This record gives sequence, structure tokens and C-alpha cells, in this order.
Amino acid sequence: MADSRRGHREGERARYARSRSPRRHSHSHRTRSPHSRHHHKRKRSPAAAIKELPFNSRQIVKRDYDAFKPMFALYLDIQKQKILEDMDDTEVRGRWKSFIGKWNRGDLAEGWYDPSTFQKAVQTAGAPGVERRDENRPKAGTAVVERRNDRESISEESDSDDSIGPALPGQDLELKRDIDAEDGLARRQDIRFARQSDRQEQKAALDELVPRAEAGTRERQLEKKKEINEKMKSFREKSPGAAEVPDAELMGGGDGLEGYKQEKAKFEKKKNERELRKEEILRARMAEREERLQEYRTKEDATMTMLKAQYITPKPITVPQPETPKARANPFQYRAVPLFFGCLLALGISGYVAFLYVVVTRDDGETVRSTPSTQPDVSAQYDKIANTFDDTVSSTESMMGITYLRQKLASEAKGDVLEVSIGTGRNLEFYEWDFKGYQGVGNVDWKGFVRKGKVRSFTAVDKSGEMLEIAHGKFGKMFPGILGVRWVIADAADEGAIPGPPKSANERSGNLDKKYDTVVQTMGLCSVSDPVKLLKNLGQCVKEEEGRILLLEHGRGKWDWLNKYLDRSAENHAKAFGCWWNRDIREIVEESGLEVVNIEQPMWWHGGTTWWIELKKPKVQSVMGRSGSSNKP
Repeated sequence: MADSRRGHREGERARYARSRSPRRHSHSHRTRSPHSRHHHKRKRSPAAAIKELPFNSRQIVKRDYDAFKPMFALYLDIQKQKILEDMDDTEVRGRWKSFIGKWNRGDLAEGWYDPSTFQKAVQTAGAPGVERRDENRPKAGTAVVERRNDRESISEESDSDDSIGPALPGQDLELKRDIDAEDGLARRQDIRFARQSDRQEQKAALDELVPRAEAGTRERQLEKKKEINEKMKSFREKSPGAAEVPDAELMGGGDGLEGYKQEKAKFEKKKNERELRKEEILRARMAEREERLQEYRTKEDATMTMLKAQYITPKPITVPQPETPKARANPFQYRAVPLFFGCLLALGISGYVAFLYVVVTRDDGETVRSTPSTQPDVSAQYDKIANTFDDTVSSTESMMGITYLRQKLASEAKGDVLEVSIGTGRNLEFYEWDFKGYQGVGNVDWKGFVRKGKVRSFTAVDKSGEMLEIAHGKFGKMFPGILGVRWVIADAADEGAIPGPPKSANERSGNLDKKYDTVVQTMGLCSVSDPVKLLKNLGQCVKEEEGRILLLEHGRGKWDWLNKYLDRSAENHAKAFGCWWNRDIREIVEESGLEVVNIEQPMWWHGGTTWWIELKKPKVQSVMGRSGSSNKP
């Protein structure tokens, strides 16, 4: 009895004895060196305490793979979205090792250690359950040799409870799973084959009822297109959540593919315009910079030359000359210049008087009335004389002082400016421009500095396209790279022909709700068929209070003999230059109903034929008051 108890204790001790590796076991019997006292002894760290797992679960080792395979497969499916059967051996070993570490450290959720989770994993894998442990226990009456062999095998294993755990499912379950998969695949193939056969039979029956068109014909192409549409329709109906979406929504716009192409073309066009505008601005800046630099260099060279001549060049030594007797002084020595200019003035006055006499006494034809309604429209003549107009009138305007009046009138313009009857653009060089992006803002003064201008935007309107093209060319040479100026070919007397000022200086689209600050017209009332209607239309385009209409016109003068001459020569002048110069400007202004701010007849030698006029839009209150008073008895 004692021997049996001793043998049982020895067996238990051998079972729970710590296993040692062969390498460590082999080194335990090696012979020690005589100089072993000089060797450092290895410091062994104390064994880490085994962590207590939830639900009193045991720790697992690598050889527990077969027992915990369902749990491992469930872990991969839920945590990693992986299928164990689709992974190769290398990946399975790596993930199994990671799973062991997380299990033993307790890093997994507490639910993974629950026995019900293990049973769920087994049921998911299709296993019938854990086999009874009685099948794995040895039967009573086994030999002592078998028990000793079991104890020896247990002593060679690790100290973990490897024998505890569910048994693996048998191979019958795997075979059944493969057979079920093959049966399902066969059923799907049979269903697919039956559908194809049914479809072919229906198609054959349809061909018998409605035969197909001949190959290569238009009807056959339409049939093919219809078949494709039906296939796509059936595909959309079978798809879950299918819905017809128009091309506009698929392309992300309102016009579909064509709209997208148009928007892309517009984008490319704007991009190219921006690049060209940028290059033009850069070239203009470089040219202006080079011109200023050349002027500075010229001034510097002149200054240095003057300084060298004054301070460096030695003065010549003057040798005193003997005095000579003084000659008799000439009385006209210091009077030659005044006499010359006096004679020239007398000659000019006499020539002017002779010209007036010839003009007055000459009979140029039939007298023409000054009423615009009786005068034919000759504005088409401007298209014929556009190329020679500047050469014809430049010298005359300079001598008569018209150029000075143009400069004075243009300098009064400010803000959003509208010039009507611009012609060849003889006023463009006199405006004080304020274009952003052109060398800062403003014009260049006599010192070479840029001063701030007053004209923010500019709109040019003329009935003659030929003259407007010449004005456009002049502006392009004066201000290269500026695109904010608009050029409109239209009759300013027509209602709605004049666009509103632009929203900004760099765009050409008009804002109809906005009004102009300044409206300029020079020599325009003489060339339109209805000047009163023109002035009324200009009054609708200017701001009510601060807006101004600036006019420089020519018409009837102060003297009767001069007006008679204008009436006689008006027809010939209109045929040559396209304007009637005998119209009564004051009467036209009064009939327009605009408020007169200033009206003058400058240049006395013009005989009152030149008119300087400044108008403004009348107030609404005053207009309403006049209309109300006119209705009174």
C-alpha cells in the first residue's frame, strides 16, 4: 500500500516536473574548467508569474492549433476579416503565433475566453461538438508499462495543460462540407443552363414571329441597338437600387458632355487670354522702363557734359586787344525781331480779313435751312474720309485753338466716362487715365513720374465703324495691354444702344443699372439726324446729381453775315465732311430739356461758332413740378 502511494507521488512529481531543453540539460553535466572561478556567472531573471485569464481559462501553446482551430478561425474572421482556408501556411503560422501571445497576455476581450464562445466557434465550423473526455482516458486495468510511458511522455512536454481542451472534429465533417459546396455549385450551374436554354427558345420563337432584318442594313443596326438597350435595361432592373441617371448628373453639370466640353473650351480660352494679357503688360512695362532709363541716361550725360565743360575744361586766356574806334550804332539792331513779328501779325490779319471778305462775297449755292429735320443724313461720309480725316483737320484745329479746347474738355472727365461720336479718337491723348495694371495708375508727367488719373473706365461709341477702328488702333499704341476699354458701333440717338458702364476696369460687360459719371462729345450734334433725341438719350445715361455732359460743338455764330455764309456753304461742307455746321446749338440744347450748368462761346475770332456746353440731368422733382404746373388752367 505504501509502495503504491509512493509510486503515485513519484508519477505526479514527474508529471509536473519542469521540462528542460536538451541544450541546457546537456550543459549540466559538462566538466568545469579549472579556471572556472574567472568566468562570470549568468544572472537568471526570476520566472514571470502566470497571468490569470478570465473564466479560469488556461494558456495555450503552439501545439494546441488543432484544438483551437475553430476559435482561431472565428478570431480571424471577426477581427482581421480573413478566411483561414484562403491563407498559406506561412501566414497561418505567423497569425497563430500572434494569437497565442494575445491569448496568454489577456489582451483579447473577455468574451473570447468564455466557453460559450468556443462552442459557438465549433458550431460555426460545422463540428458536432467536443468529444467526450472518457474516450481519451485510459481504461481500467491497463498495464503499468503504459502508465509509465504516459508519465515519461508527459514529463517531456511543457508544464502547460496540453491535454485539456476539446477534441478536433473528424474528417467526415470536412468531406461533408466539400460535398455541400460541390452540390451548391452544380445547382447554380443547372439553374444558369436552364435560364440560357429558356432564353434561347424565346429568342428562336421571336425570330419566327418577327424575322430579323438583313445584315448591313439600317434596320439591322436599329435592331442591334434595341437589343443592347433591352439588355442594359434588364441589367438595371436586376441590380439593387438601380435608377436611371441622366448624363447631366453623371458628368457633374447641367448640359452633359457637350456642356462640359464648352466649359472646358471657355476655360482654355480665358487662360490663353490671361497669358496673352500678362505678356502684353510685361512687354509694355519693359518698354516703359527702357524708355525712362534712356531718358535718365540722356539727362545724366547732359549734366556731366555741362559740369565737365564748366569745371574741368580750362578757360582760354584772353589777350587784351587795342581799343578800336566805336562805329555808329544801327537804330534797327535791337528792333529787328519785334519788327519781324509785327509784320507777320499784320500780314496774318490782312489775310484773315481778305479771307472773310472772299467767304462772305462768294456765292456757294442755294441757302440751306438750319433746322435738322430738313437736312438729309450725310453721316455715311465719315466711312469714306476716315483714313484722311486726321491729316485734313489737324493743322486747322491747331491754328484755330480747337486742340486746346479738346484738351481742356477731356481733362474735366472723371470716373466712368462715355464718349459719343468719338470719331478717330482725337481726344484720347488728353484724358487723365487711371487704369490699374498699367505702370501703377495715371499718366506720366514731365518729370517722368506717374501721377494718379481720374478716368476709371472708358466706353467709346460711334456710328462709323471705320473711324472707330482708327481710334481703337491709336489707343492700342498709347496703352498696350489695357483690355477694359469698350468700343461700340452704334447710333447713340437710338434708345438702348448705349451700354452701361463696366463692373470693373478689366472687363467689357456692361452694367445696365449703373450710370456714367461723365459723357463727352466733340463735334457730334452737327452729324446726327436728330440731335435733340441724342441729347435726351445721353441724359438717361448720366447720373442725376453729380453726372455731367460735356459738349464741344460748332454751329451758328454771333454775326448775321457769318451765319448767311454758313447757310450758303452748308450743303457743300456736309457732302465733304458729313456734318451741318449751320445748326443752332442753343436751340437744340433748350429743346432737349437738360439743365444747363455752363454755356460759352470761346475764341472771339471764331465769331461765336464754337460752343462750350456743360449739362446735367434735371431733377425728378423739378420735372414733376413743371409737368404739374403745365396741367393747371
